[in-house]
Amino acid sequence: MKQRFFHGACLLLLLLVAAGCSMSQTPQVRLTALATQKDICRVAVLPFINETDRETAAVQAYRIFMAELVASGNYHVVPEGEIYFFRHRNRLRLGEPLDSTLFKELVQQIGVDTLLRGRVIALEERRSLSGNLPYCALQVDLVSAENGELLASSYHSRSGEEYQKLLHFGTIRTKSDLLAQVSREIIEVWKKKGLSHCSEE
Repeated sequence: MKQRFFHGACLLLLLLVAAGCSMSQTPQVRLTALATQKDICRVAVLPFINETDRETAAVQAYRIFMAELVASGNYHVVPEGEIYFFRHRNRLRLGEPLDSTLFKELVQQIGVDTLLRGRVIALEERRSLSGNLPYCALQVDLVSAENGELLASSYHSRSGEEYQKLLHFGTIRTKSDLLAQVSREIIEVWKKKGLSHCSEE
């Protein structure tokens, strides 16, 4: 009787763990009315803004998000070097916003439909039953290259523990891997919401 109760309790616990892990949090994406009227294909990714205590967080998130954007095949992404040289030529510090004149100049120079700007709100390690695991929170916006108006605003936060399936399998243990996963999830939602207008070749 006790053995049957023990097995039943273990089965219930496993079901609860599996259910908890399956309830994945999806990115919060809000579209403006302009998003449906704009062609979103050629995208320039601006350097991310860092709101964490970790000095390299913005550069790491920026490069990983850009790599995932390219890998998705949903957009034509302007190479990082073009944005870097423009900012360097105009002596813009990292995180310094573009004024209206520089915004127009950049858009004319690189010929894009959309600019992507991002903020790293959190990138840290948190204690869990599986040890110290990464946690991140990103805010990523798409703005019109024509006038700088917001097209879509996206927020997403996840911890490595949320991907745990059974016996710690699936757990994400590094910040880089978590940033890549979070980036993919945001990009997938954009695709589902029709925020990619590149014609298939």
